[in-house]
Amino acid sequence: MRLGLRGTFRSPYGRVAVAVLLSTATMVLLLATPFALSYLGDMPNTDWARMSDVAETFGAIATLIGALTLGGVAVSLMMQARDNKLNREQTRRSFHLNLYAMAFDDPSLLECWGEVVPPSYSHDEHRQHVYVNQIVSFWSMLHKVDELPEDELRQLTAALFKRDPGRRYWHVAGPYRRALRGSRRTREFVAIVDDEYRKATANTESAAAPGTDPAEQPLQVGRHKS
Repeated sequence: MRLGLRGTFRSPYGRVAVAVLLSTATMVLLLATPFALSYLGDMPNTDWARMSDVAETFGAIATLIGALTLGGVAVSLMMQARDNKLNREQTRRSFHLNLYAMAFDDPSLLECWGEVVPPSYSHDEHRQHVYVNQIVSFWSMLHKVDELPEDELRQLTAALFKRDPGRRYWHVAGPYRRALRGSRRTREFVAIVDDEYRKATANTESAAAPGTDPAEQPLQVGRHKS
């Protein structure tokens, strides 16, 4: 969680909150203006021409503030809609995980999912695949709401791909995730993770036979049955 003024401005919710506070303060000032003008009008030697110019200026500012307020309401509604979408997505993923938990408690139910992972995967490797999927999906959700910047995401994925479970997972799930159309943020997330995966497997790919495309070299995953 980001703390301090810098973190407030980097968060979209913080920026909206600051905008609302500034709009509220300006509206309070505008509401107090007529009373101030009335008070000044009762004073002797009042320059009414100048007072008229000031009133017109504040009228223009009031119109601008009204437009900004409507814009703030529209942005708030959009952010609320996005939050609702993320909540539905989180509920869907929780239900998906519960279904998988039932299957792992009763291995015979795994057959009902079809071929989610290569047949050569052991039971433990299958469980690792599901767990890493939850990790990556959690990162994807954070990235969508600007709570996981690119530099932090690259650090996390680089650490993930230092171990076999992470590399096995992206070898299987990467093509599927790349094929999904998704939103701009989703495509950006997949591109970042894919780039870190290629970096992590660069040493293995550099040992490929001459004349072959390293990106097409298969990663040996799972324990092959004899």
